[in-house]
Amino acid sequence: MAPDDGSGSIHSGTDLQTLNGAYKELRVAYAARVKAVRKKLRLTQEEAGRIIGGGRRAFQKYESGTTPPSDAAVGLLEILDHHPEELETLKSIRPRTSPTDLLTEAASQGRGETGARAASPPEAHSSVST
Repeated sequence: MAPDDGSGSIHSGTDLQTLNGAYKELRVAYAARVKAVRKKLRLTQEEAGRIIGGGRRAFQKYESGTTPPSDAAVGLLEILDHHPEELETLKSIRPRTSPTDLLTEAASQGRGETGARAASPPEAHSSVST
């Protein structure tokens, strides 16, 4: 039912303030839950970010309530909360290094490969005569 303030709106300003307050409370409560599950699993934010996804900075944001975790991260957190033994499974399939580390390594190797290509054998550059 529309408010009786003559605005034609579906919700009044008070309704929206109440809704925003409830949303903020839920974000803060889930932020505390994310931190509790991570601590229960004895993971640092960096480890949790690597294993669950998003990285260390993402976990800082999740735990402060600044950013809600993705649906995938929520699913993994809930599974690990109920089945902490599955942490070893995730650890075994997640890379030990972050994507940023892999990109940095690839870039430095790429610079080395450029020099190697320039020093390739002459026959690789020979042209076919007609």
